[in-house]
Amino acid sequence: MHSIYFDLNIPKFLLTKALSKIWKNVCYSVISPISFDDLKETQLPGPKWVRVKNHLSGICGSDLSLFFLEANPKISLAALPGLSRVFLGHEICSEIVETGNNVTSLKVGDRVVFQKMLPNCFNKEIHPPCVHCQAGNYAICENQS
Repeated sequence: MHSIYFDLNIPKFLLTKALSKIWKNVCYSVISPISFDDLKETQLPGPKWVRVKNHLSGICGSDLSLFFLEANPKISLAALPGLSRVFLGHEICSEIVETGNNVTSLKVGDRVVFQKMLPNCFNKEIHPPCVHCQAGNYAICENQS
């Protein structure tokens, strides 16, 4: 799968930010914390996971602000504890191509949309989930780090 991602690498971030004042395209260079790569397919992380084939993905304003290092580090996704990499493009339309053994509500061929995957009780398989995850407020999970 083709991917664009931001590695939380403070020296690269600072160097790229400083050079951007004199080098317009530094964000596209090897100096930048942004990478373009083909990711290898791996096994599903657990029996409750699914694999999807992405058909469509959007790059929004928050992705672009991270890409061009214009995001405020205090509120950026990259500032969340425990995150070392942020994948850009979180508005995704996909199709299920594989399900784990414990998946009962989805099947191969189902069309799905993607909710931004931040660390939370469900994708970290923490039981019982915190009060925020139980309420569906995954972005404020108590177990993000």
